[in-house]
Amino acid sequence: MNSFWNNLYDWSKDRRYAALFLVTFIIFLGLAIPGVILYLNAKTLSLRPGYAVPGTCGLVVTLTWTAIRRVRRRRRHRSAFSPLSRDELAKARSKLVKERTFRKL
Repeated sequence: MNSFWNNLYDWSKDRRYAALFLVTFIIFLGLAIPGVILYLNAKTLSLRPGYAVPGTCGLVVTLTWTAIRRVRRRRRHRSAFSPLSRDELAKARSKLVKERTFRKL
């Protein structure tokens, strides 16, 4: 059975995980730092952290929905040709460089 999560993992498993880590880390910091600041200043601001929960949930749902729509749009407009391997890219680049040198002569 083809599930969304398996396809998502298959799409990214051959790529490096650095981008995934950085995005996750930035999202964590983006949510943790304001959360800690609000929690520490809740007494002085006479705010309760519970008041921020609906807005935060709405923001997370909106960002998740936007990300899912981007992935689906990218999947629809995917190229019919598979990406080139490293060897094929190297050969194509060397041909381009050779053509440039011949044109200059």
